Amino acid sequence: MTTSAIASDAASIASSVWSAETKVNEPIATPGPRRRPARYLVLKQVCQKKHETQRQFLKRVSSEYCILSAVKHNNVVHAVDLLMEDYQFFIVMGLRDPGTPLMNWLRTTVIDDAAQQRQLHLTLFVQLVAAIGYIHATGIAHRDIHPDNLIMVNRTLKLTNFSSAAVFRPPLQHTVLPCTEPVYHDHGAYLAPETLPWWQPRMYFSGNETESRVSAQYESITRSRTYDAAAMDMWSVGIMLGFLWQDHTHWKRASETKDSEYAIFARQFGRRNYHGFATIPRALRTLVYDLLCPSPSQRIDAQELDARLNAISS
Repeated sequence: MTTSAIASDAASIASSVWSAETKVNEPIATPGPRRRPARYLVLKQVCQKKHETQRQFLKRVSSEYCILSAVKHNNVVHAVDLLMEDYQFFIVMGLRDPGTPLMNWLRTTVIDDAAQQRQLHLTLFVQLVAAIGYIHATGIAHRDIHPDNLIMVNRTLKLTNFSSAAVFRPPLQHTVLPCTEPVYHDHGAYLAPETLPWWQPRMYFSGNETESRVSAQYESITRSRTYDAAAMDMWSVGIMLGFLWQDHTHWKRASETKDSEYAIFARQFGRRNYHGFATIPRALRTLVYDLLCPSPSQRIDAQELDARLNAISS
């Protein structure tokens, strides 16, 4: 693909630091008194996966572009165009600045005052919740929430990379569609346990659930390998809250048989005394547990999370 096919003032397309699939053109310095400000063009190249047929690939490209072109929120990256040349697809992102990956931004943004540092992390989490609340209200689940899919643009957090996104509630409908498609990535802690192929559902109780309701959920999941994509997102949000506060995750995958640390968490979940979360402030720690409930039907949704965050922040 030539740069002239993309933008008249693009000098070249170089790899961006925040996504292996995303390319950013270098800005051109225009000489003379009428020098124009530097402009970026952020492109995401959508590549065909090895296991995909041509039909599946085209469906995924069109799905991601349709979702990205429909979203309009300050904390969500959107798309402005879809380009194709030589059967290569590029999504033109609505960004004037390529931004900085969240992990890089956190490492280089040093605040000596501990209280201000905690407030910054809470602000970032509030922005993430705003993004998730918005896409869930439109019936879209991201299904791939982790630090590598978050960027900072002018101190504003933005959710990006909707290649795994799914519509769980069609427009103008109230019916929630179950999801069956698995999601694979290298950030195993952010994958909800019910999405893993070896998951065995168990009954977990909280003060808001009756035994009959949890038993019904257990039987439903046992009969089918479907899962609630929105609840999956809320699990990832819970892991993000713990990560922002503690700068690490405690397990590699949410499996009691394949991860000993997660097995400890699962055993201590009912009493909510998992040692790994002891340093998180009590109000936020309660949110972490409500987001990381192993039973997806008992997790709080984005709307409740937003309301409770507002109460904590005020």
